[in-house]
Amino acid sequence: AATPNGLRFYGPGLGGTLDSAPHPTVIGGMQTIRFEDHRGAARLLPAHTATSDTPSVLEIVSSGNGEARVRGRSDGSARLRIADQNNQLLDRIALDSRQLARVDSAPPLLITDARPLAYAPGTQRVHAALFSSANERLVDESLTFGASAARYSVTAGTWDTIDIEMPATDVTVAVATGAGPITLTLRAAGPIDDI
Repeated sequence: AATPNGLRFYGPGLGGTLDSAPHPTVIGGMQTIRFEDHRGAARLLPAHTATSDTPSVLEIVSSGNGEARVRGRSDGSARLRIADQNNQLLDRIALDSRQLARVDSAPPLLITDARPLAYAPGTQRVHAALFSSANERLVDESLTFGASAARYSVTAGTWDTIDIEMPATDVTVAVATGAGPITLTLRAAGPIDDI
């Protein structure tokens, strides 16, 4: 076999985490799954194709060069199968598609406190965290940020993170996903009353 030790699979990463494992894809949304051999080299893989064992759940949009772009089609699980040009299995991984239930702002890296976030005035980095009704973090790389009363810019190299000029009042940011529009509300921190 060309990959006797299997493949390593990676998702696009989630803002505010060090997690790069594939996560469920939003139904209607997109995700790029990267894969490489045990040596960490996608370029050393033989010519390959990606297929889904359940295209009604997970559609393969494109594949090649050590990655497969997938679209969530319906709620459920499917296996992403990577095979060589002779259809010999290189490896496979189970991937899920889930309905988007809500978007929240995710805390900065290393903050594990479950309290709601509030943002002080000034430039703040905000991670848009997509969730299913079962509180699973979801991925939709087709996500775009839209209208907001505050000025912001999408953080380079990310799909779910913006740097926003936070005012002293709450702000809403329009978020477009493959599942449709949704609103991200950012709470403003009140004045500091104790140190």
